[in-house]
Amino acid sequence: MTISKIRIANFKSFADQTVELNDFNLLVGANASGKSNFVQAFQFLRDIAAHGLEDAISLQGGVEHLRNVKIGDTQPLIFHVAVEADAMWWSSEGRRYRIHAFDYEFRLQFDKKGRGYTVVRDRVILTYWREDLTPEDTGQPAITAEQGAKYATESTVEFKSADGRLEILSTSPESEPLFSPDEIEFLTSTVNRSLSKKSLLLESPFAHFFAESIWDWVREIGVYDFDPRKAKRVVPVAGRSELETDGSNLAIVLRNLLSDESVKRSVRNLCWDNLPYVKSLGVEQVADRFIFFTLREEFADDKDLPASLISDGTANIIALVVALFFQKQKRFAIFEEPERHLHPKVISGLMKLFKEVSEWRQLLAATHNPGMVKHAGLENILLISRDKNGFSRITKPADSEHVKIFLENDLGVEDLFTDNLLGV
Repeated sequence: MTISKIRIANFKSFADQTVELNDFNLLVGANASGKSNFVQAFQFLRDIAAHGLEDAISLQGGVEHLRNVKIGDTQPLIFHVAVEADAMWWSSEGRRYRIHAFDYEFRLQFDKKGRGYTVVRDRVILTYWREDLTPEDTGQPAITAEQGAKYATESTVEFKSADGRLEILSTSPESEPLFSPDEIEFLTSTVNRSLSKKSLLLESPFAHFFAESIWDWVREIGVYDFDPRKAKRVVPVAGRSELETDGSNLAIVLRNLLSDESVKRSVRNLCWDNLPYVKSLGVEQVADRFIFFTLREEFADDKDLPASLISDGTANIIALVVALFFQKQKRFAIFEEPERHLHPKVISGLMKLFKEVSEWRQLLAATHNPGMVKHAGLENILLISRDKNGFSRITKPADSEHVKIFLENDLGVEDLFTDNLLGV
């Protein structure tokens, strides 16, 4: 699954912005242009899926820090996400359907006074087809499930929450309904018991009927903003097995990974591409309560260096390798300034890793480093800047004829970025 498009309005520094995303996306812009605000849009979605709307707003600091300070309560906050999905649904009659598109939009209207809000729009549209068509269904000779898809009628079903009540609108042919009448009655009665004017459909049992895999995907969006100094610390032996946003539990994650010999070799080989002097990684325990990771260099193959003695750049690369290749449950991973503390030559190798991983996992990296821009590929670059009213705007330099002319005249894309010409 991948997010193909996202629209955000009246959110932090954005007035109204729609962005089409690729498998790999490099978000570039000057300081205070809004890069972190765009990243926080995905964090907000993730927090809604994980904790519910009310807590997600609270984690942003409340509505006053969620909405744009200039627009305020005069316009609704809008989130509209289009997902290319790959989920299955089995009807009560045993028919099998493939959901291949998931379109979700919600709008919040803020109260004129105080911190209140109301959900004024909450809509899900699923696009699907029946996958288990038989020769009798199609009038064709024996076919595979994949071939049968082209004979299926593409259908949609729309779910709306109106004043805290679920409505279901279907455009499917009568012969191919996604839900039976009994299922619709059960779904509406169950969901309506938990809906309110301040909650969303996907907080309700609604998601568990058919969109659980999609919503789980949103819940598992990974956001990483590594602090190498925290990654190198001695940490308590008890902690989360998933890599933290700042990398502070890197030693715990490495302990689990390095316990498997094949994974241990993979970690070492991936690190070796950018750290050729590294012979091995390890984890040591102190006083039965604390652990830290170690590194052995080829120059001293009988001595392990504690993490506290290695460079910040080395720790950052190790954390990036772990996040990219060994946190696969995070199907969409976002990295804030992954090039920190890295030599320019290493950045080119890092970009190769990003492009490799993006073949099976959607990635977004935010940076203002020309080296990242140089190796990203023009088609993958998103340029963010402030307009004359102070709102953040995101454009694609690949769509600019002026940029194409500059590149045809032997100017590098990194030079255009440095000279502030990518947005012309």
